[in-house]
Amino acid sequence: MVKIRLLETRDLDFVQHLHQATFQQPFNFGDYLSGARYHYGLVLEVEGELLGYLVGRIIYEEADLYYVAIAPPFYGKGYGKQLIKAFIAQSCALGGERISLEVRASHVATIRLYEKCGFETVGIRNKYYGDGEDALLMVNTLVK
Repeated sequence: MVKIRLLETRDLDFVQHLHQATFQQPFNFGDYLSGARYHYGLVLEVEGELLGYLVGRIIYEEADLYYVAIAPPFYGKGYGKQLIKAFIAQSCALGGERISLEVRASHVATIRLYEKCGFETVGIRNKYYGDGEDALLMVNTLVK
């Protein structure tokens, strides 16, 4: 059974390890623990085993999705989509009108996932990443 819940202190080791393995860059997950104002950290678990996480920010009508990661053995099973849909639902519940994100232009599979979740490419951020790669700016205009 899949369970999506707010990020808790007990999840930090898993989330930090998966984040480093996936993105190779630091991130402060402490701001995204349950109860943090405007910051949302979600984890996905199946039968008590953590498989992925999502972090983002929801401030009134605007939301930003920062990171989504699923442990590699569980790619392609729809877990990333479930996390994104949970974040979209939470954004809507809080009066959100729009969610934006940046994604590496070379991450075609991730871009397709975001498109399946209602995101559209609206621009390019040239040389956005430290290695000089461009990012696509994607937006989901939420339907009320």
